[in-house]
Parts: sequence; C-alpha cells; structure tokens
Amino acid sequence: MPLFQRLKGVSMRFELSPSAIPDFKKDIGVSPSGQDVSILQQVLPIAMAESNSSTVSVIPSVDHHPLAPVSPHTEIIPHRAPMDSPPPQDNGESPTSDSSPSSPPPTPPVSSVVIPKNVKEALDHPGWQQVMIVEMQTFDHSNTWELVPLPPGKKAVGCRWVYVVKVGPDGEIDWLKARLVAKGYTQVYALDYCDTFSPVAKMTTIRLFFAMAAFRHWPLHQLDINNAFLHGDLEEEVYMEQPPGFVAQGESGMVCKLHRSLYGLQQSPRAWFGKFSSIVQKFGLKCSEADHSVFYRHSSLGKCVYLIVYVDYIVITGNDVVGVSQLKDFLCRHFQTKDLGNLKYFLGI
Repeated sequence: MPLFQRLKGVSMRFELSPSAIPDFKKDIGVSPSGQDVSILQQVLPIAMAESNSSTVSVIPSVDHHPLAPVSPHTEIIPHRAPMDSPPPQDNGESPTSDSSPSSPPPTPPVSSVVIPKNVKEALDHPGWQQVMIVEMQTFDHSNTWELVPLPPGKKAVGCRWVYVVKVGPDGEIDWLKARLVAKGYTQVYALDYCDTFSPVAKMTTIRLFFAMAAFRHWPLHQLDINNAFLHGDLEEEVYMEQPPGFVAQGESGMVCKLHRSLYGLQQSPRAWFGKFSSIVQKFGLKCSEADHSVFYRHSSLGKCVYLIVYVDYIVITGNDVVGVSQLKDFLCRHFQTKDLGNLKYFLGI
C-alpha cells in the first residue's frame, strides 16, 4: 500500500505490508486520500508554517563532552588500540614507491585482530587489557555497584566479558571494545525483575525520518551515548558476581550490589529508555503516540526539532538550528555523549 499519497507534487511511494505500518490516521487527523501533505503528523509531525529550507545551515561537529576521566596512574593506549601485526607475506610484490613517510600506517584488516577466547588471553594482550581497564574505570565513575556480602536467600547473577572489534562504514577498524555483560538469563522473573518491555524504533519510521529530512534539505546530526545502559536506574535489588580478572584483593567473598542497569540484565533496556525519555521531555520534546522512539517540538514560528532514538544511537534533525544545537548541549550535560557530526551511516543505511 502507498504510504505517501502526494507530497507537494513529488511522487514518493513505499510498498509495505499493512502489518508493517503503524496506524497513523489517528495521529495525522486526515485521511490518507487527503489533498495535501499527510506525513506522520504525529510520528514525524510537520510544522505547517516554516521558514525557507535554504536558510538551514549545517551545525559543525563538536565533541561536547569528553570521555570519562582516567586515573593518572593508568597508562592509556591511543584511541586505535595496538594490535598484533600479521607476519609479512612473500607474494612477490614490492612496496609501493609512492608511500610517503608522513602518511599514517595502514589500518590492520579485521581478520588480523584475534578475539580473546577467555579473560587470560585478553589480559595478556595490551590492547584488550587497556579497554577492559577503561570499562572498569567507567563503572567506578558512574557508581555502578558497591561491594557487599551476599544477603541470605539471595542469588548473585554471573557476568562475563564480551570482546568486539568496532568497524566503521569504510570497513576499517575504529576501535576495540570490551563489554562486561551480566548473565541475565539466570535471573528469575518476579524475583530479580518484572517489566522488561522497551520501545525500539521501527525501520519504517527510520526510513520516513530520513526521507522527510532529505526532502526538506534538513541536516541530520548523529549522537552516540557512551555506556547508555549505565544511565538507567535499577528499581529491583540485584546482586552480581565480581568481574572475572578484576576481583578486589581480600574481598573475594563479596558481591556487587548493582545501582545501575548493566548490559545483559533483563530490565536494563527498559530502565535506560525510561531515563532517556524523561530527560528529553524535560527539554520540551513530546513523544510520538504512534512510535515512542520519536520525539519532536514545534514552535509558534514554524520552527521544529525531531529526534529518533535506537537504543543508544540518536539522530536529530529539523529547521530550528538553534534548537538542535541546544538539544545536543542538553543531552551532553545529562549523558556521556559523543557527537558523530553529520549522519553518514546508520544501521546499515
């Protein structure tokens, strides 16, 4: 079925199954066969009076908030963690003669990075060891847990390290990532957690979001929330075993009483989204009724700001340049945010 009937003389059609499209009639307030624009007036509400789109300028990319501070006693390896170089291959080819000494060394291919099979292998590699230390420092800065004796009748949830090689849109390695993940599958419903549902942006909405911005020539700004789940507050009492390889000396019998929603817990996605939703609504954004991952704000002057969130990835657009900049600053004050600049790559799109 066509989702766009007519868009100011521009024919745009998406052939989608009826079950894949939310019911926007309630939010739009007009029939799909109307004689003017009918684009998700509530999912992506369009301000009817707006200034000339040609006046919209692109906001420069700025890292508004630095990463969490690191202890001066810890030696930090550069952003691109060192990796074992593959042995030279005798393929009969000579090095290129146009290589300049000032040119940066080529990025190792993903296949050359060895993913550790266990904690010992990771701690023996300086690159993986460093990102594990940074992860532990993040927990310390955010007061993620405190060490306490396990109360009688309580069970501690296990945890493990997950190692990931982050690859950019060009296929090159961006950085190494070590994530401590709770073994949420060992949690017991109604004892360790209750509600777990958390909204996730529909791919249909994401495509419409981008199509609207492209048609109106609005810049798309991308933000990334570092360790997003750690911003969520736990309502339940959850205990976790100490991280492998980082057991506190003399306190091996202690467990971690969690204050923050850790990756892997059943309730973590819900806790994070609840915190994020409450923060952006304090800024003045409204939540869409058809897709709760979309937030928007309209002004009486026809200025508008739109935000869509997919777990910890955020995209902002609109014709209110000042409003977009203020929203980015607002998010950076409440979360550890990385400004990725103008959108180039999002969920494979």
